[in-house]
Amino acid sequence: MDVTQLPLIATLGIEESTDSKYLLMTPADVHWNHVGTIYAGAIYSLAEVASGHRLLQAFPKLPSEGIAMLRSSNVKYKLPAKSVLRAAAEIADEQLEKLKSRLERKGRGSVDVAVSVFEDDVEVFAGTFNWFVAKNSGDPPS
Repeated sequence: MDVTQLPLIATLGIEESTDSKYLLMTPADVHWNHVGTIYAGAIYSLAEVASGHRLLQAFPKLPSEGIAMLRSSNVKYKLPAKSVLRAAAEIADEQLEKLKSRLERKGRGSVDVAVSVFEDDVEVFAGTFNWFVAKNSGDPPS
């Protein structure tokens, strides 16, 4: 599944980078707030989409074999942003293995996805997105 083709994501102008490690957002008229910086909600959207994108990279069969739901997030805006943003999401190896084990044993679990958003090489946002994941039936999503 290409999350950048979902209608809301496409409307926000979120795109995958050429190496698929990052998601990018180039500011357009819709992104600006009343103080001349990128709206916090647009930055949050980029980060949330990046976390889901990373989860789908780890479990590409999720849409057909299971469900994923964002359960919570803990975020920090570090600096205002005014230009192209790049979001990088990571799942720690131990988190990934723990989720795979819980899916095999119980059919459900949760995982934290860490996301950083950069303007040039400066981090402007950091967050952790906690996803609930459950398999439909049969083998766990892989």
